[in-house]
Amino acid sequence: MNEQENGRTSSPGIANVDPVVIAKELIPLIRAYAGETERGRRLATPVVDALRSARLFTMGLPASLGGTETPLPVALRTIEQIAYADGSTGWNAMIAFDTGMLAGYLHEAQA
Repeated sequence: MNEQENGRTSSPGIANVDPVVIAKELIPLIRAYAGETERGRRLATPVVDALRSARLFTMGLPASLGGTETPLPVALRTIEQIAYADGSTGWNAMIAFDTGMLAGYLHEAQA
């Protein structure tokens, strides 16, 4: 079951996590790998691992599909912090959010 309160998401394995705070904590890591992300034309592996571990790629995905179903204003502030660290990484976080959100409109078997 997913419960949301003031942007904090509680899902299996997550205990009242504020994704904006997590994104702010990841700024140094994202910045440290921004050059590698740019040169490689894809997110650096440590950045992907950190975003995945923090479940920031699942913010738009409904809880019924295993996502954190983060409220839109909170997700936007989270993506803003990620983009502040590196625009390309923020763009990828936004795409992941949109894709997850759109999956919520599909029948579960198709999602």
